[in-house]
Amino acid sequence: MRRTLRKWASVALGFSMIALWPLAAQALTMHFDFDYSYTQTGYTSVPAVNHIYNAQLGYGWNIGVEAGERSGEFDNFLLRDFHYNFQDRIFMVDLPDGPYELTLYFRDKSWTHDRIQVSAEGVLKVDIFELPYGTTRSEVFTTDVADGQLNLTFHDGGGTDLSWIINGMDIALMPLPSAALLFGTGLAALGLWRRGRTKA
Repeated sequence: MRRTLRKWASVALGFSMIALWPLAAQALTMHFDFDYSYTQTGYTSVPAVNHIYNAQLGYGWNIGVEAGERSGEFDNFLLRDFHYNFQDRIFMVDLPDGPYELTLYFRDKSWTHDRIQVSAEGVLKVDIFELPYGTTRSEVFTTDVADGQLNLTFHDGGGTDLSWIINGMDIALMPLPSAALLFGTGLAALGLWRRGRTKA
C-alpha cells in the first residue's frame, strides 16, 4: 500500500511540474529607483517624500529616510540620486513566496561611504567595506520569500562615514526548471506508474 502511494505521489508531482512549466515565462520582475527628483526609465519611483510602506502600495520604508542627489549626472538617473540614513531602515516589498535574485546599486558622485550592510530576511547579503566617491557598485544575491513579504535591512557598520546609501534595486523571481527537465520528470513519473501497473 505504501509503495503504491509513493508511486502515485511521484506521478502527481511529475505531471504537476509539467502543468506549471508555462509559468516560467511569466517571471515576476520589479525595478525600484530610490530617487530625489529624477526617475530612471523603466523603474518605479520610491520618492523622497511619501515613501513609507502601506499595504495598498505594496512597498516602502518602515520609517522615513533621507534623500540626496548629485548634479551633473544626467546620463543615468538611477545613479544620480539615492536614499540614505544614519540608522537602520527596512525596505519592504510584498511578493509571492519563492526564490528571488536581487541586484542592488550603490553610487555617490561626491562622497565616500563605507561599512554598508544589507540583510535579506535576516541574513547578511551585502557587506561593502568601502564605496569610494564617483564609483558604482552593484551587488547580486539570492533570497527566499516565505511569508509574502521581502524585508531588506540597511545598516551602517561605522567607519569614516556613518550613513548607508541605496540608489536602485532589481528584483526577479528565479525561473522554474527548464522545459526539458520538467518534461523528463513527467516521463519518469509516467514510467514509474506504468511499471507499478505491470507489477500489479
